Amino acid sequence: MFRELTLFQMMEYLATLKGLPKGEQKKEIHRVLELVNLRDRADSRVKALSGGMVRRAGIAQALLGDPEVLLFDEPTAGLDPEERMRFQNVVAARRRKGVTLISTHIVSDVETLCHTILILNEGKLVTAGTASEIAQLAQGKVYLLPGSRETELRSAFFIKSRGEENGASTLRVLSPERQPGEAATPTMEDGYLCAIKGF
Repeated sequence: MFRELTLFQMMEYLATLKGLPKGEQKKEIHRVLELVNLRDRADSRVKALSGGMVRRAGIAQALLGDPEVLLFDEPTAGLDPEERMRFQNVVAARRRKGVTLISTHIVSDVETLCHTILILNEGKLVTAGTASEIAQLAQGKVYLLPGSRETELRSAFFIKSRGEENGASTLRVLSPERQPGEAATPTMEDGYLCAIKGF
């Protein structure tokens, strides 16, 4: 974005590039700025906006003209939880208007927004399915155990997370082989990691 322009001027420029009729631009700009909670910053120069605001302005420009196809790359990176929820609501509200493709590593966005999930690894399609189908890829491959038993883990495992429960460390482990500890219900993130790791 051109840092010396105001946010409104920047949106006008982008609306012109998109071919929006001049007479419709003002109303449409205010509509999309309202959607991303930036209407009150329309007269601010782009250089005065925070990183998160610039990210939201990018989302607003994508929404200009209500296109049939939207492509977002890591759209919620750098957004606070409230703004991430606002983005999810905006995308959910336009489900019947067209196709939205989202490339992201933020699993909660995928679970909330996507009907179909494609998992790519090094540019190749690994698997596809709904959130519950992706979670099922980790069925029987998720184990919870005390951190004190880490040395008992056998080959082909991945420690997904370390936590604490009642003052003792805990591990959440993914593995295609039986591991010490108790089996756990898989999440979509577990399934994603199993797909990427070839479990």
